[in-house]
Amino acid sequence: MSSKVSFNELTKNANRDFRKILEKSWILGQRFSKEYGKDDVRCDFFIVFSELNLSILLELVHLSELLKSTNTEIEQYMKLTPNDRVQFLLQFDTLNRANYLTHGMFEVENFLKSLKDGLGIQTTEG
Repeated sequence: MSSKVSFNELTKNANRDFRKILEKSWILGQRFSKEYGKDDVRCDFFIVFSELNLSILLELVHLSELLKSTNTEIEQYMKLTPNDRVQFLLQFDTLNRANYLTHGMFEVENFLKSLKDGLGIQTTEG
């Protein structure tokens, strides 16, 4: 049970931290939208980054629901032992975070490419 308690705490902390990132990115997106227009790459990047943070927050809410011992959502698909359930939930969290990081990296690369193109910088590397 101690792993479940600490996992609940980790999920709660992640929710708090991603909420802060969401708030900061949303504020920047709105600021750049007002200053430069919605078509500006800075605005677009921070709005998309806000949406990405909102999606991970929704996944964390879902994970928090799955952590409840009364939740039967998993059992609709398969029966797991308590230890297997914890392992699955850890993996579920890992996959959600990996998706977040992969998409975030893509958005940063796309943002940098847009800046490079906007500045007229030519490179032979990716």
